[in-house]
Amino acid sequence: MGAAVVERDGVTSVDNVDRTVSGKDGRRMLSKVQYYEVAKSIVADYVRLKSPLKRASHMDLTHIARLSFLIHDTDTALYALKCVLDRNEMPDIYDLNVLLGGIAQSNPRQASKMAHKALALGVRVDRISWTLIIHHALLLGDFKLAELIINKSNTENITWDYQSIDMIVRRGFNDKVADRDYATEFFHNSLRLLQRQAREGREAWTSLGIVTVNRALHWRMPVMAFEFWKLLCKPKLESATRLPSGLLPKNIGEKMPLQVRIAEALVFEYEQVGAKCGYTWAMGLAMCVEMDVPTLWTPTRIKNK
Repeated sequence: MGAAVVERDGVTSVDNVDRTVSGKDGRRMLSKVQYYEVAKSIVADYVRLKSPLKRASHMDLTHIARLSFLIHDTDTALYALKCVLDRNEMPDIYDLNVLLGGIAQSNPRQASKMAHKALALGVRVDRISWTLIIHHALLLGDFKLAELIINKSNTENITWDYQSIDMIVRRGFNDKVADRDYATEFFHNSLRLLQRQAREGREAWTSLGIVTVNRALHWRMPVMAFEFWKLLCKPKLESATRLPSGLLPKNIGEKMPLQVRIAEALVFEYEQVGAKCGYTWAMGLAMCVEMDVPTLWTPTRIKNK
C-alpha cells in the first residue's frame, strides 16, 4: 500500500491497516473496533484533504456528509451540508438521501417527520430515503414506524424497486417481532406492497417467497403463507414448466416441501377450529389443489355445509 499517514490515537489510515491485516498468513481479520477506528481515520484524512470545506465542491461535501454519518460524526456531516446551503446551492436528491439516512441512523422518527415536511414543501423524496428510514426503524425495533410508512406507501404513490422491497420485507420478518397484531399487519401490508409490483420478473423473488412463507407458518398463518407462495414462488414453477423437458430443474414435478408444509398447516388449523380459522373445507381443498398437493387435504373434521 501507499506511504504512511500520521498516526492519531494509535491508528493510521494506511500503515495500521497493513500492520493489522498482515498476520502470519496475511488473512487475519480486523476486529469491529479496529475497523471503526480505521474508518474514522480514513474519513478524517479525506476531510483534511478537502479542507477548507467552504471551498470544497458540492459533490465532495455530500461525500463527506455521507461518510461522516456512517462513522457517527454528526457534527462534521451537518457542517458539510451547511456549507452547501451557505453557498446558496440547491440541494439535490442525493443530499436529501444523505441527510435523512444519517438522521435515521439514530432517530428514524425524526427523519420521517423531515421527509414529510419536505413533501409538504414540494420537494421530492424518493424511495431511497424511505427505504433508509424503514431500514433503520427496523434495526432499532421501531416496527410501528416501519408499518406506518409501508401502509402509507400503498396510498401515497411511493414506488419501490426490488432491492428496496426485499430489504424491507426481510428485515421486518425478524426474530425480534413478538407482537402478533404487528406481525399480522406487517404481513398484510407487505403482501399489498408486493402485489403492486409488476408480474414480470417475479421469478426472481422465489428466495423472498420462501422467507415470507416460513415466517407466516411460524405465526400459524397458513392462508397468508399460501398467498405469499402463490405470489412469489408459483411464478418460478410456472416459468420452469414452460421449458423443454430436458431443461427442467430436477425438483420440478416433485412434491415441494414448502407446499407440503403449507398444506399440513392448513389441515392442522382447520382440524383445530374448523371454519373459524378463516377458510372453509372447500377453500382449503382449493388451496391444496392449486399447490398440486390435493391428496394432503385430509382433515378429519366433517365438511362445512
